[in-house]
Amino acid sequence: MRTPIALFISIFILTACSGGKADYGKTITEHLLSKVPAGKKIGLISLLYAFDTMGVIDNGNISLRKIQEFAEVHFDVKLGNIARAFNELRMRQNPTQFIDELKAALEKRIREADDRNTLGHYVGQSTFSKK
Repeated sequence: MRTPIALFISIFILTACSGGKADYGKTITEHLLSKVPAGKKIGLISLLYAFDTMGVIDNGNISLRKIQEFAEVHFDVKLGNIARAFNELRMRQNPTQFIDELKAALEKRIREADDRNTLGHYVGQSTFSKK
């Protein structure tokens, strides 16, 4: 049985790795069985490292390897040697590019919600749906 935090993290990662364009009409199971696009694997890996570094899953009492296994199972993706990918990230001019893009996208969504004077997105209802 999945814990609520694991389910939240799964949905968060899915949305993040789909560029914030997740199809909210799909069931959670359909989302969790979706594959992460190949170009977004490095983004997913950077998120896994960020979650591990901040200790957001199980108060930091879970290994990075277990976090990786969780992501691989739930997204039907093989991430391979994430330590090598992390080292490649470290050598980039902007190693946090994906996370920076996530932040910018979230800030934009918040501004748009403020502009519409709404509370934002509820599960099963798009913020752009007509009433």
